[in-house]
Amino acid sequence: MKILALNGSPRKKGNTNRILDEMIKGCTEKGHDVEKYFLDKLDINPCSGCEICAKEKTADLKTTEPKSSTNWQMAHV
Repeated sequence: MKILALNGSPRKKGNTNRILDEMIKGCTEKGHDVEKYFLDKLDINPCSGCEICAKEKTADLKTTEPKSSTNWQMAHV
């Protein structure tokens, strides 16, 4: 299973990151593919109200995804 681990905390060595790392450790031990991202490092723009998602069933949020082996749209969790 492909899992995205999203950390919204600005503290890279804080409790949220420690807990997330333990979750990632458990998931990888079970054979899952996990990638962690820090949300404050991504360029994520809000909904513009274009309604493309209603017509095409996909969202066009003009988000800059990091280059990675796991595509955000392919993640299961």
